[in-house]
Amino acid sequence: MTAVELGYFVNPEYEKGVDVRRATEEQRETVRLCHQLGLRAVIVGEHFSRQDSVWLPPLHLLGRICDQGEGMLFGTGVLAAPLHNPVVLAEQAAYLDGLTEGNFALGLSAGWNAHEFASLSVPMAGRGQAVHETVEILRALWRTEGPVSYAGSRYSVTDVELGLRPVSQGGPPIWLGASSPRALRRAAQLGDAWLATSHLPPGDVATQAEQYRTYLSEAGRTLPATRPGLRNIYVGRTMESAIRDAGPYLTSSYSMFDSWGLFAEVLDQAGDAVDYEKAAQRAVIGDPETVAAQLVDFVGASDVNLLLARTQWLGMDHRNIMASLELLATEVMPRVNSALGQGER
Repeated sequence: MTAVELGYFVNPEYEKGVDVRRATEEQRETVRLCHQLGLRAVIVGEHFSRQDSVWLPPLHLLGRICDQGEGMLFGTGVLAAPLHNPVVLAEQAAYLDGLTEGNFALGLSAGWNAHEFASLSVPMAGRGQAVHETVEILRALWRTEGPVSYAGSRYSVTDVELGLRPVSQGGPPIWLGASSPRALRRAAQLGDAWLATSHLPPGDVATQAEQYRTYLSEAGRTLPATRPGLRNIYVGRTMESAIRDAGPYLTSSYSMFDSWGLFAEVLDQAGDAVDYEKAAQRAVIGDPETVAAQLVDFVGASDVNLLLARTQWLGMDHRNIMASLELLATEVMPRVNSALGQGER
Protein backbone atom coordinates (compact mmCIF):
# COMPACT_ATOMS: atom_id res chain seq x y z
CA MET A 1 0.00 0.00 0.00
CA THR A 2 1.27 3.49 -0.83
CA ALA A 3 1.87 6.03 1.91
CA VAL A 4 -1.17 7.99 3.03
CA GLU A 5 -0.99 11.70 2.30
CA LEU A 6 -2.93 14.31 4.23
CA GLY A 7 -5.18 17.03 2.88
CA TYR A 8 -7.33 19.71 4.46
CA PHE A 9 -11.04 19.83 3.68
CA VAL A 10 -12.19 23.44 3.86
CA ASN A 11 -15.64 23.49 5.40
CA PRO A 12 -16.59 27.11 4.56
CA GLU A 13 -19.54 27.03 6.97
CA TYR A 14 -20.17 30.06 9.17
CA GLU A 15 -22.84 31.65 11.30
CA LYS A 16 -25.09 34.34 9.85
CA GLY A 17 -23.55 37.80 9.93
CA VAL A 18 -19.99 36.54 9.55
CA ASP A 19 -17.41 39.03 8.30
CA VAL A 20 -16.52 37.32 5.03
CA ARG A 21 -13.19 39.16 4.82
CA ARG A 22 -12.17 37.79 8.20
CA ALA A 23 -13.43 34.31 7.33
CA THR A 24 -11.51 34.32 4.05
CA GLU A 25 -8.31 35.51 5.74
CA GLU A 26 -8.65 32.73 8.31
CA GLN A 27 -8.86 30.19 5.50
CA ARG A 28 -5.79 31.74 3.85
CA GLU A 29 -3.96 31.44 7.15
CA THR A 30 -4.98 27.80 7.44
CA VAL A 31 -3.74 27.04 3.93
CA ARG A 32 -0.39 28.65 4.79
CA LEU A 33 -0.15 26.34 7.79
CA CYS A 34 -1.06 23.34 5.61
CA HIS A 35 1.75 24.26 3.23
CA GLN A 36 4.24 24.63 6.09
CA LEU A 37 3.19 21.25 7.49
CA GLY A 38 3.65 19.52 4.14
CA LEU A 39 0.02 18.66 3.43
CA ARG A 40 -0.71 17.46 -0.09
CA ALA A 41 -4.11 19.01 -0.82
CA VAL A 42 -6.75 21.58 0.05
CA ILE A 43 -10.29 20.71 -1.00
CA VAL A 44 -13.35 22.95 -0.60
CA GLY A 45 -16.93 21.80 -0.04
CA GLU A 46 -20.14 23.39 -1.26
CA HIS A 47 -23.59 24.15 0.03
CA PHE A 48 -25.71 27.18 -0.71
CA SER A 49 -26.29 29.65 2.12
CA ARG A 50 -29.57 29.31 3.98
CA GLN A 51 -31.38 31.05 6.78
CA ASP A 52 -29.43 29.03 9.36
CA SER A 53 -25.87 29.35 8.03
CA VAL A 54 -23.51 30.94 5.53
CA TRP A 55 -21.33 28.96 3.10
CA LEU A 56 -18.58 30.78 1.24
CA PRO A 57 -18.76 30.06 -2.54
CA PRO A 58 -16.15 27.35 -3.19
CA LEU A 59 -14.80 28.37 -6.60
CA HIS A 60 -14.41 31.99 -5.54
CA LEU A 61 -12.79 30.91 -2.29
CA LEU A 62 -10.33 28.65 -4.11
CA GLY A 63 -9.27 31.62 -6.20
CA ARG A 64 -8.50 33.54 -2.99
CA ILE A 65 -6.59 30.83 -1.13
CA CYS A 66 -4.64 28.87 -3.72
CA ASP A 67 -1.73 31.34 -3.77
CA GLN A 68 -1.00 30.38 -0.15
CA GLY A 69 -0.10 26.78 -1.00
CA GLU A 70 2.22 26.71 -4.00
CA GLY A 71 2.58 23.20 -5.39
CA MET A 72 -0.33 21.80 -3.40
CA LEU A 73 -3.36 20.20 -5.02
CA PHE A 74 -6.52 22.30 -4.79
CA GLY A 75 -10.02 21.18 -5.65
CA THR A 76 -13.70 20.87 -4.89
CA GLY A 77 -15.20 18.16 -2.75
CA VAL A 78 -17.84 18.30 -4.07
CA LEU A 79 -19.96 20.52 -6.28
CA ALA A 80 -23.49 19.34 -7.02
CA ALA A 81 -23.12 19.08 -10.79
CA PRO A 82 -26.81 19.61 -11.67
CA LEU A 83 -26.68 23.04 -9.99
CA HIS A 84 -23.91 24.28 -12.31
CA ASN A 85 -24.00 25.11 -16.00
CA PRO A 86 -21.41 22.76 -17.55
CA VAL A 87 -20.01 25.34 -19.99
CA VAL A 88 -19.52 27.92 -17.25
CA LEU A 89 -18.07 25.23 -15.00
CA ALA A 90 -15.62 24.16 -17.71
CA GLU A 91 -14.26 27.70 -17.93
CA GLN A 92 -14.13 28.18 -14.16
CA ALA A 93 -12.24 24.92 -13.72
CA ALA A 94 -9.83 25.83 -16.52
CA TYR A 95 -9.11 29.12 -14.77
CA LEU A 96 -8.38 27.42 -11.44
CA ASP A 97 -6.26 24.84 -13.22
CA GLY A 98 -4.18 27.70 -14.57
CA LEU A 99 -3.97 29.52 -11.24
CA THR A 100 -2.68 26.36 -9.56
CA GLU A 101 -0.31 25.52 -12.43
CA GLY A 102 -2.13 22.29 -13.18
CA ASN A 103 -2.76 21.28 -9.57
CA PHE A 104 -6.55 21.29 -9.56
CA ALA A 105 -9.12 18.50 -9.21
CA LEU A 106 -12.81 18.99 -9.87
CA GLY A 107 -14.98 17.01 -7.47
CA LEU A 108 -18.60 16.54 -8.53
CA SER A 109 -21.65 14.66 -7.32
CA ALA A 110 -25.34 14.37 -8.10
CA GLY A 111 -26.26 16.41 -5.01
CA TRP A 112 -28.75 15.52 -2.30
CA ASN A 113 -30.16 18.69 -0.72
CA ALA A 114 -33.70 19.15 -2.00
CA HIS A 115 -33.84 22.72 -0.69
CA GLU A 116 -30.88 23.72 -2.85
CA PHE A 117 -32.44 22.24 -5.97
CA ALA A 118 -35.75 23.97 -5.23
CA SER A 119 -34.04 27.31 -4.54
CA LEU A 120 -32.42 27.21 -7.98
CA SER A 121 -35.50 25.77 -9.74
CA VAL A 122 -33.53 22.68 -10.78
CA PRO A 123 -35.35 19.32 -10.85
CA MET A 124 -33.84 16.57 -8.70
CA ALA A 125 -35.14 13.89 -11.03
CA GLY A 126 -32.48 12.75 -13.45
CA ARG A 127 -29.62 14.31 -11.52
CA GLY A 128 -27.43 11.25 -12.07
CA GLN A 129 -27.80 11.72 -15.81
CA ALA A 130 -26.90 15.38 -15.30
CA VAL A 131 -23.58 14.31 -13.76
CA HIS A 132 -22.90 11.99 -16.70
CA GLU A 133 -23.60 14.67 -19.28
CA THR A 134 -21.68 17.32 -17.36
CA VAL A 135 -18.55 15.15 -17.31
CA GLU A 136 -18.84 14.45 -21.03
CA ILE A 137 -19.28 18.14 -21.86
CA LEU A 138 -16.40 19.21 -19.61
CA ARG A 139 -13.99 16.77 -21.21
CA ALA A 140 -15.13 17.63 -24.71
CA LEU A 141 -14.60 21.35 -24.10
CA TRP A 142 -11.21 20.80 -22.47
CA ARG A 143 -9.90 18.33 -25.05
CA THR A 144 -11.32 19.51 -28.36
CA GLU A 145 -9.61 22.02 -30.61
CA GLY A 146 -12.45 23.94 -32.19
CA PRO A 147 -16.19 24.22 -31.51
CA VAL A 148 -18.02 21.55 -29.53
CA SER A 149 -21.62 20.45 -29.99
CA TYR A 150 -23.41 18.07 -27.66
CA ALA A 151 -27.01 16.88 -27.46
CA GLY A 152 -28.10 15.16 -24.26
CA SER A 153 -31.36 14.68 -22.41
CA ARG A 154 -30.35 17.31 -19.83
CA TYR A 155 -27.94 19.62 -21.64
CA SER A 156 -27.33 20.77 -25.19
CA VAL A 157 -24.29 22.66 -26.44
CA THR A 158 -23.96 24.10 -29.94
CA ASP A 159 -20.67 25.26 -31.46
CA VAL A 160 -19.02 26.28 -28.18
CA GLU A 161 -15.26 26.64 -27.95
CA LEU A 162 -13.40 27.58 -24.78
CA GLY A 163 -10.99 30.44 -25.16
CA LEU A 164 -9.63 29.78 -21.67
CA ARG A 165 -8.00 26.37 -21.74
CA PRO A 166 -6.77 24.25 -18.82
CA VAL A 167 -3.02 23.85 -18.52
CA SER A 168 -3.37 20.17 -17.56
CA GLN A 169 -3.35 17.97 -20.63
CA GLY A 170 -6.89 16.67 -21.09
CA GLY A 171 -8.15 18.94 -18.34
CA PRO A 172 -8.23 18.57 -14.55
CA PRO A 173 -9.00 15.15 -13.06
CA ILE A 174 -12.66 14.68 -12.17
CA TRP A 175 -13.44 13.07 -8.83
CA LEU A 176 -16.96 11.76 -8.37
CA GLY A 177 -18.53 11.65 -4.94
CA ALA A 178 -20.83 8.66 -4.51
CA SER A 179 -22.68 6.82 -1.75
CA SER A 180 -25.34 4.76 -3.57
CA PRO A 181 -24.59 1.68 -5.72
CA ARG A 182 -25.71 3.52 -8.86
CA ALA A 183 -23.46 6.50 -8.10
CA LEU A 184 -20.53 4.21 -7.23
CA ARG A 185 -20.90 2.47 -10.57
CA ARG A 186 -20.93 5.86 -12.31
CA ALA A 187 -17.77 6.87 -10.44
CA ALA A 188 -16.06 3.66 -11.53
CA GLN A 189 -17.10 4.02 -15.16
CA LEU A 190 -16.69 7.75 -15.61
CA GLY A 191 -14.58 9.35 -12.90
CA ASP A 192 -10.84 9.73 -12.56
CA ALA A 193 -11.34 8.83 -8.89
CA TRP A 194 -14.07 8.11 -6.38
CA LEU A 195 -14.27 10.58 -3.48
CA ALA A 196 -15.44 8.71 -0.39
CA THR A 197 -17.94 10.55 1.81
CA SER A 198 -17.43 11.74 5.38
CA HIS A 199 -21.10 11.25 6.25
CA LEU A 200 -21.03 7.48 6.76
CA PRO A 201 -19.42 5.39 9.51
CA PRO A 202 -16.09 3.76 8.54
CA GLY A 203 -17.58 0.29 8.09
CA ASP A 204 -20.04 1.58 5.50
CA VAL A 205 -17.25 3.36 3.62
CA ALA A 206 -15.23 0.13 3.57
CA THR A 207 -18.21 -1.70 2.06
CA GLN A 208 -18.55 0.99 -0.60
CA ALA A 209 -14.82 0.77 -1.38
CA GLU A 210 -15.25 -2.94 -2.08
CA GLN A 211 -18.25 -2.22 -4.33
CA TYR A 212 -16.25 0.45 -6.16
CA ARG A 213 -13.40 -1.98 -6.85
CA THR A 214 -15.91 -4.47 -8.22
CA TYR A 215 -17.42 -1.86 -10.54
CA LEU A 216 -13.95 -0.81 -11.70
CA SER A 217 -13.16 -4.40 -12.61
CA GLU A 218 -16.45 -4.76 -14.49
CA ALA A 219 -15.62 -1.58 -16.43
CA GLY A 220 -12.15 -2.88 -17.30
CA ARG A 221 -10.48 -0.11 -15.32
CA THR A 222 -7.77 -0.21 -12.68
CA LEU A 223 -7.70 1.37 -9.23
CA PRO A 224 -6.74 5.06 -9.55
CA ALA A 225 -3.36 6.15 -8.26
CA THR A 226 -5.03 8.86 -6.15
CA ARG A 227 -7.80 7.58 -3.88
CA PRO A 228 -9.26 10.48 -1.88
CA GLY A 229 -11.49 10.08 1.13
CA LEU A 230 -13.15 12.59 3.44
CA ARG A 231 -13.19 12.14 7.23
CA ASN A 232 -14.33 14.32 10.09
CA ILE A 233 -11.23 14.48 12.31
CA TYR A 234 -10.37 16.47 15.41
CA VAL A 235 -7.21 15.94 17.44
CA GLY A 236 -6.69 17.31 20.94
CA ARG A 237 -3.91 16.83 23.44
CA THR A 238 -6.28 14.61 25.41
CA MET A 239 -9.52 12.81 24.66
CA GLU A 240 -11.31 15.10 27.08
CA SER A 241 -10.09 18.31 25.45
CA ALA A 242 -10.89 16.99 21.96
CA ILE A 243 -14.49 16.20 22.89
CA ARG A 244 -14.83 19.53 24.70
CA ASP A 245 -13.45 21.60 21.81
CA ALA A 246 -15.11 19.77 18.90
CA GLY A 247 -18.07 17.77 20.17
CA PRO A 248 -20.70 20.54 20.42
CA TYR A 249 -19.85 21.92 16.98
CA LEU A 250 -19.81 18.52 15.27
CA THR A 251 -23.21 17.76 16.81
CA SER A 252 -24.63 21.14 15.77
CA SER A 253 -23.39 20.71 12.21
CA TYR A 254 -24.93 17.25 11.83
CA SER A 255 -28.17 18.42 13.42
CA MET A 256 -28.35 20.99 10.64
CA PHE A 257 -27.60 18.34 8.01
CA ASP A 258 -30.34 16.20 9.55
CA SER A 259 -32.83 19.07 9.12
CA TRP A 260 -31.79 19.19 5.45
CA GLY A 261 -32.68 15.51 4.99
CA LEU A 262 -29.22 13.92 5.06
CA PHE A 263 -30.04 11.02 7.37
CA ALA A 264 -33.63 10.27 6.36
CA GLU A 265 -33.53 10.91 2.63
CA VAL A 266 -29.90 10.32 1.62
CA LEU A 267 -28.30 7.87 4.03
CA ASP A 268 -31.53 5.97 4.80
CA GLN A 269 -30.70 6.26 8.49
CA ALA A 270 -33.70 8.10 9.88
CA GLY A 271 -34.11 7.86 13.62
CA ASP A 272 -33.74 9.85 16.76
CA ALA A 273 -32.54 13.43 16.78
CA VAL A 274 -28.82 13.86 16.25
CA ASP A 275 -26.81 13.81 19.46
CA TYR A 276 -23.05 13.64 19.99
CA GLU A 277 -23.03 9.83 19.89
CA LYS A 278 -24.73 9.73 16.49
CA ALA A 279 -22.54 12.50 15.08
CA ALA A 280 -19.36 10.92 16.46
CA GLN A 281 -20.01 7.74 14.45
CA ARG A 282 -18.98 9.86 11.47
CA ALA A 283 -15.90 11.35 13.09
CA VAL A 284 -12.52 10.47 14.54
CA ILE A 285 -12.05 12.54 17.69
CA GLY A 286 -9.47 12.13 20.43
CA ASP A 287 -5.83 12.35 21.42
CA PRO A 288 -3.12 11.63 18.80
CA GLU A 289 -2.71 7.96 19.70
CA THR A 290 -6.45 7.24 19.63
CA VAL A 291 -7.00 9.10 16.36
CA ALA A 292 -4.04 7.37 14.70
CA ALA A 293 -5.30 3.92 15.65
CA GLN A 294 -8.75 4.63 14.22
CA LEU A 295 -7.31 6.08 11.01
CA VAL A 296 -5.09 3.03 10.50
CA ASP A 297 -8.21 0.86 10.60
CA PHE A 298 -10.11 3.21 8.29
CA VAL A 299 -7.33 3.47 5.70
CA GLY A 300 -6.68 -0.25 5.76
CA ALA A 301 -10.34 -1.03 5.09
CA SER A 302 -11.08 1.72 2.55
CA ASP A 303 -7.74 1.84 0.66
CA VAL A 304 -7.80 5.66 0.80
CA ASN A 305 -4.36 7.17 0.21
CA LEU A 306 -5.30 10.87 0.27
CA LEU A 307 -7.00 11.54 3.59
CA LEU A 308 -8.98 14.80 3.47
CA ALA A 309 -9.58 16.00 7.00
CA ARG A 310 -12.60 18.09 7.87
CA THR A 311 -11.58 19.73 11.14
CA GLN A 312 -13.95 22.71 11.16
CA TRP A 313 -17.63 22.82 12.06
CA LEU A 314 -20.07 25.66 12.44
CA GLY A 315 -19.00 28.09 15.18
CA MET A 316 -15.61 26.56 16.03
CA ASP A 317 -12.71 28.67 17.28
CA HIS A 318 -10.20 29.17 14.47
CA ARG A 319 -7.31 28.63 16.88
CA ASN A 320 -8.58 25.17 17.73
CA ILE A 321 -8.86 24.29 14.04
CA MET A 322 -5.23 25.26 13.50
CA ALA A 323 -4.05 23.39 16.60
CA SER A 324 -5.88 20.22 15.55
CA LEU A 325 -4.41 20.35 12.06
CA GLU A 326 -0.90 20.69 13.45
CA LEU A 327 -1.35 17.71 15.76
CA LEU A 328 -2.84 15.70 12.91
CA ALA A 329 0.11 16.41 10.62
CA THR A 330 2.94 16.13 13.14
CA GLU A 331 1.77 13.49 15.62
CA VAL A 332 -0.99 11.46 14.00
CA MET A 333 0.04 10.89 10.38
CA PRO A 334 3.57 9.69 11.22
CA ARG A 335 1.97 7.09 13.50
CA VAL A 336 -0.48 6.09 10.76
CA ASN A 337 2.15 5.58 8.08
CA SER A 338 4.50 3.87 10.50
CA ALA A 339 1.76 1.40 11.44
CA LEU A 340 1.06 0.82 7.75
CA GLY A 341 4.77 0.22 7.12
CA GLN A 342 5.23 3.30 4.96
CA GLY A 343 7.38 5.57 7.10
CA GLU A 344 6.61 9.21 7.75
CA ARG A 345 4.75 11.44 5.29
